[in-house]
Amino acid sequence: MRFYLYKELKPKAGVPWTRQHVRRQEKRGNFPMHVDLGENTVAWLADEVDAYVAQRIAARRIAGPALDDAAAPPPATALEPASPPPATPVAPAPARGRRGPAKGHGGRPRKAAHSEPGSAVPPLAASGS
Repeated sequence: MRFYLYKELKPKAGVPWTRQHVRRQEKRGNFPMHVDLGENTVAWLADEVDAYVAQRIAARRIAGPALDDAAAPPPATALEPASPPPATPVAPAPARGRRGPAKGHGGRPRKAAHSEPGSAVPPLAASGS
């Protein structure tokens, strides 16, 4: 009887999921349940994981061609030219600065970073809200 530790799931069985995703799939019944080997060690039976991967591959092969045929439009004939897809109106994106809308100062213009000595910078008007 062979086991796969988590670090062996990807290189040996081809399961690229994170630990958290493996646990979610176990709870949903979509992946074989782990076996507690010790206080901090879990593993999966290699035969069950290999059967799961083989089942996923077989399901892909059965459903693959049917999905491809249904999604592909029929080819255009020489007598019937292909028509372009209907144009869908696209609303223009709102105008924004490089960093997006100004935040933290109520939309007022920002003060200059450095001012010359002796130049008066008028105070900003207090907002009524």
